Amino acid sequence: MIATDTLEIFGIPKWLLKTDNTVNEIPSSQIPSGNISKKSVFCLVVEKQTPQSFLEKGATQNLLFKMLGAIGLNPTDIHCIAVDDEKDLAQQLKNIQAKKLLLMGDFQSNKDAFITPHPSEILQKPELKRIAWEELKQLKK
Repeated sequence: MIATDTLEIFGIPKWLLKTDNTVNEIPSSQIPSGNISKKSVFCLVVEKQTPQSFLEKGATQNLLFKMLGAIGLNPTDIHCIAVDDEKDLAQQLKNIQAKKLLLMGDFQSNKDAFITPHPSEILQKPELKRIAWEELKQLKK
């Protein structure tokens, strides 16, 4: 397809072009998530509690892994958690050492983190793909 060839030339991942909600399933054994204590990870991916959680198998989770794969991250590089609020996030960060912190969804500005729209938001509003991609490119550096 000409559009995907053009995207590759400019270094833009194909998930930015995709406009429907069909995605391939990620094997549940590859999803690093849940509670951890005193762990060190390359990238901690955080969401606020949501019905369309990327911790659950489905389209939201699959889009998350496509997005992270586009910047060269694989499931062994990341750990995913859900928090109730910023206070809960601060508590979780006491137990997790992460080189990169990716907050997805409705979070307050944080100088130590990268913030993108949540994958479930991107599935509902494809125009958010560009915003997410620009932030993910910064995380990749």
